[in-house]
Amino acid sequence: MIDFFQGGVHEAKQYTPCSNVSIIPKCPICGKVSQNMAMINDIYRNGSFKCECSDHNSYPEKYMA
Repeated sequence: MIDFFQGGVHEAKQYTPCSNVSIIPKCPICGKVSQNMAMINDIYRNGSFKCECSDHNSYPEKYMA
């Protein structure tokens, strides 16, 4: 979860994984800062957020396409 925070560990320590606070996340893969806000509990539950560097489609969805 720390990788999604722009402030790193110092910002991540302020929140719990199930917090309903919205942040502007940073992609841990490409390092790009999102233009949209995302709730911390959604990032925790989904394991990520929608970023341009990844299509976020599961293997079964890709297989069916």
